[in-house]
Amino acid sequence: MQIEFVNHASVVIDTGTCRILCDPWIIGRAFDDGWALLSESRFQPDDFGRITHIWFSHEHSDHFHIPSLKSIPQEHLQNITVLYQQTRDKKIVEYCRKLGFADVRELRQGCWETLAPDVELYCKAQEDGWGSADSWLCVKTPDATILNLNDSDVVLAEDAEEIAAVAGKVDVLLTQFSYASWQGNVDDVAGRLAYVKEKLEEVQLQTNTVKADYLIPFASFVWFCHRDNFYLNHDASRIDNVRDYIATETVAEPIVMYPGDVWQPGTEHDSESAIERYVADYAVVGSKDPGSFSSDKPVAIDELQAACVSFQAKLAKHAPPRALRSYIARLQCDEDHRNGNYPRWHRALRLALAAIFPRVPDTTIFLNDHEQAFRFGLTTGLHAVEAGKGECDIHVTSGSLLYAFKYLFGGQSLAINGRFQEGRPGGHFSFFRLFKLSFRINEGIVPGFSTR
Repeated sequence: MQIEFVNHASVVIDTGTCRILCDPWIIGRAFDDGWALLSESRFQPDDFGRITHIWFSHEHSDHFHIPSLKSIPQEHLQNITVLYQQTRDKKIVEYCRKLGFADVRELRQGCWETLAPDVELYCKAQEDGWGSADSWLCVKTPDATILNLNDSDVVLAEDAEEIAAVAGKVDVLLTQFSYASWQGNVDDVAGRLAYVKEKLEEVQLQTNTVKADYLIPFASFVWFCHRDNFYLNHDASRIDNVRDYIATETVAEPIVMYPGDVWQPGTEHDSESAIERYVADYAVVGSKDPGSFSSDKPVAIDELQAACVSFQAKLAKHAPPRALRSYIARLQCDEDHRNGNYPRWHRALRLALAAIFPRVPDTTIFLNDHEQAFRFGLTTGLHAVEAGKGECDIHVTSGSLLYAFKYLFGGQSLAINGRFQEGRPGGHFSFFRLFKLSFRINEGIVPGFSTR
């Protein structure tokens, strides 16, 4: 058994009979140009030729990274089996089948499965505050047990204890060590430092509960790479400090790995060399001037409003057909509407959405690049309003708002990449609750809705 560190949250677990590549992100950026890899990958497209399986923990673009997958040569795709948790929507497995992988195998939730005569897997989803179906993986062989929590939301003792009961003796734990989303406005340094402390305490809880012999901190080797979010880099956890915390506050020995490092559990590893290289990479990021980053081109208001209508239509598409038929019939008798400005189908859409989401309040958005406030609601759409910047829930560029409307997962991507500022206390909650519904639809886990 040996572990090769690829980058960020990606490792190769080589059992001798299988070489399982987890969450490959080896090139490019993620989350609408909001994240970049801290260090350059040594793993190259031709290296997929020695991989037998690829496991994806979840759909986030730093784990299921489409440009990295498209870089795989066709001759290697045909020899790789994809492993993914069973989901309702089947979106990931169907996409992988279309790419041309040799096979796509869905892992039953919460069940041990045999991958090879000497390799067993256990995969289970761990729902977070968004309803995201992130999952963790336990790989058990006669030589060692590897537990990959990636950025699963394991923050409660009972959750960690449940995982420990399933995994048994854990030799190596891999887990996230820093924040991976917006953490306050530019001036909220205290809030970010408090969260960093909280995150390390989660690492301590996970490690000590499963009683891991070794801990590989990972899934945080990124930097916030846009002028809108660059400030978040300053207070994020650094691996040198994390290594010291693990050594003093957990039962595990820290193993810090740099892209390309290979380690066999039970043997010595030169973490200091990896840390020195990461410190140099942190210095490179810290020396950057965010003011020199290219700025996004403003999106025209009519394009934004059209994208908003399309977003509403995607939500309504998943309404029970009977509700849609009912409101379309009601619309046909609506004389006021017949003389209005909206096309009939859009009025029907708004009525249907009003029936589905009657209790979700509107939010107010200040578009920085237009210097204009807008009101957005699931039923009312996007309209300019007279409001001061301090009265708005969030401040954001039109390009980021367009991305949130274009994709069902777009709102969550904005929360993760942190390319916004909160306009008033609690404003970001008011804004993002309007996108939780779309993300749950995207994951196929909204009760009473269909994603097929």
